[in-house]
Amino acid sequence: MVGGTSVRDEAVDRSVLVGALGASVGVGMLGLAVNLGVGVTALQTTGCNADAGTTIIAPTTGITVQAQPLVATFGCGQQPGQVYKYAAVVEDSTGRPVYAEVYDCFADATFVNLAAAPNGSLSFSVLVYAWDFLDYDAHASAIGAGINTIAVAAAADASAPNPFLVVPATYSTSCTATQTTNIVQLAVCGPLAPEGSTPLEAGAGVDSGRAVDSGEAD
Repeated sequence: MVGGTSVRDEAVDRSVLVGALGASVGVGMLGLAVNLGVGVTALQTTGCNADAGTTIIAPTTGITVQAQPLVATFGCGQQPGQVYKYAAVVEDSTGRPVYAEVYDCFADATFVNLAAAPNGSLSFSVLVYAWDFLDYDAHASAIGAGINTIAVAAAADASAPNPFLVVPATYSTSCTATQTTNIVQLAVCGPLAPEGSTPLEAGAGVDSGRAVDSGEAD
């Protein structure tokens, strides 16, 4: 016994102290492990959220009439003889108008996901009617009515005559294209010719009719 404390008592005290330190270290390590686990889980969760935000752009299926080569001969503008606007009328292989729209002289006409004809064909004709500023202004009402007539008939899956056959145009031509899945196909067009003259057959050299990968059409 030393100073009132036995050697045995000192050994017990040291044992208790070591045990307490061990328990403290164990609790600390457990807390660290838990914290690390939470941190890893948070990182994994963040990673999953980032992946979920990724946007996948689906390929486009359609046909395009390019404006620039179409109007190149006459130019684009409001002067007499220059192309001001044009209408593109899409007909399926049975000759039924299925879509029509008016475009500024510099804008390409693109039609996507066109429905096949009743016979299953995905070959289309695009009839182009172009006007200079004065002619367009004189026939604007008839042009608008023609677009509406085709839209109403197409929505009802009905057949209607092409109303633009009786709307005077400054120039006209025709184009052909076959719609291909996941491709924007360039229509092959004859050059614009004065209305009443005989334009070249569709595909007589305005463009090559090459296919363009989806999303890269001009």
